[in-house]
Amino acid sequence: MHKVSVVVPVYNVAEYLGKCVESLLSQTYTNFEIILVDDGSPDECPSVCDFFAQKDDRIKVIHKQNGGLSSARNEGINKATGEYIAFVDSDDYVEPDYIELLLNACIDNDCDMSACGYYEHYSADNYKIICGDSSSIVSSEDAIKDIFTMKNEICVVAWNKLYAASLFKNSSIRYPDGKIHEDVFTTYKLCALANKVAYVNKPLYYYVQHQASIMGQGFSLKRLQLLDAVESIKPFVDKNSPSFDDEYNYYVFLNRLTLLNKMADSGYKDKKLFLELREKVFKSKKDLSENKYFNVKHKLTCVFLSFGANLFYKIRKLYKRV
Repeated sequence: MHKVSVVVPVYNVAEYLGKCVESLLSQTYTNFEIILVDDGSPDECPSVCDFFAQKDDRIKVIHKQNGGLSSARNEGINKATGEYIAFVDSDDYVEPDYIELLLNACIDNDCDMSACGYYEHYSADNYKIICGDSSSIVSSEDAIKDIFTMKNEICVVAWNKLYAASLFKNSSIRYPDGKIHEDVFTTYKLCALANKVAYVNKPLYYYVQHQASIMGQGFSLKRLQLLDAVESIKPFVDKNSPSFDDEYNYYVFLNRLTLLNKMADSGYKDKKLFLELREKVFKSKKDLSENKYFNVKHKLTCVFLSFGANLFYKIRKLYKRV
């Protein structure tokens, strides 16, 4: 049986951590280790981690100084002893067959990576299923194109996937310290190294949405790191052009637009920043005139943006309500 290492970065999530770990201990596949990386958490998380380590010898605990999510993930990667590695955030949880199905997808199809659908989980009766139409096996190139076009299959997030440990161990790929949107910096590199990527069209992961989470917080200037993350991919695209040109240009446009949408959703009022981001969106739009991914919805959004911040915020609010 192949051993799987599940890396769980832990920080300030005491009320969620128990459910996360219990969901992993309830897996139908049993040959795994859970690496709980306590990233200097100021709440009861360190003692909760130690409690679970005493409960099951498959659980290892690492206590370290606070360094952020990337630092915790990297520490877990370095200590992992499994042939495969998965990441589960400590405020999320998974279905009982999460490991089994992702591992079978890799083994049965000789793939270095697998991914699954997931739930955006807001409350017990409020969730959204993010899932593709069918299971599939794709080349590394097509997996990257899926990321760049933001399809609901091989998406950019780190946590709905299983990776051959060799993708990390035989390379210098690690998550960038001190960054949010760390998966944007990293996931495409792992896809590029993988021989093939399998997709399981079943939601197996619960991505819990709450205000205390990094992505659950409102807009802040930290989110502008998304621009750095997307632009850091440009040398890779240039090297592999024209394979990814259309998809990458579309990806740049979508992420710039995402920041404006986040500003509107949070009611973040900064006219200068709005205008700067709007100009970046309009600049992207010029590169998309003959791009097959650029559709009527995107064109209409650009029209609304031209009306200015106040009207765009109102239209965005109405759109979200509908």
